[in-house]
Amino acid sequence: MASVMVIIGYLTVPLVIHIPIPGIRSLVSAPFMAVFFALALARVEKVGTATLIAVLMAIVYSMISIILAMMIIIGGAAADMVIGIVFRSYRTAASRFVAGAIYFGSQVFIGILLGTLFIGGHYASAVIRPWPIAGITLVVAVLAALGVCAGNRLVVELRQAGKFPQLK
Repeated sequence: MASVMVIIGYLTVPLVIHIPIPGIRSLVSAPFMAVFFALALARVEKVGTATLIAVLMAIVYSMISIILAMMIIIGGAAADMVIGIVFRSYRTAASRFVAGAIYFGSQVFIGILLGTLFIGGHYASAVIRPWPIAGITLVVAVLAALGVCAGNRLVVELRQAGKFPQLK
């Protein structure tokens, strides 16, 4: 699933890469990636899955930017920490919903902070005004959560068809 998420990123990000709004790349790709993120979490159902997906994606994205790789890994670890504390697994649709919102939403916030620390420029000017950062983070989290809802629905349909096993 991580490879499909990387392909989605390679297909959607070039459409908006020229727009100088921090977080716009996640805004476009997160809803589509979240569908496959939910499928992967439902298949494994164990805490640590989001971090594993993030590491696999980060290996590919590190060839583009180490900041991007760090942002992805931190987002996966954040999702796993919250789910580990609150839900203990990805067995429920609610846990996958929350994980998707945290995973993709935190990547925007973390990406802007890392961009400010290492690059500066328009990232540094974005930190001065926190409301746009909070707004884009919230919008990405909501869109990702909607993508996870679609993924959860797909999990239900596949399980009813007997094509997606339920772990005990």
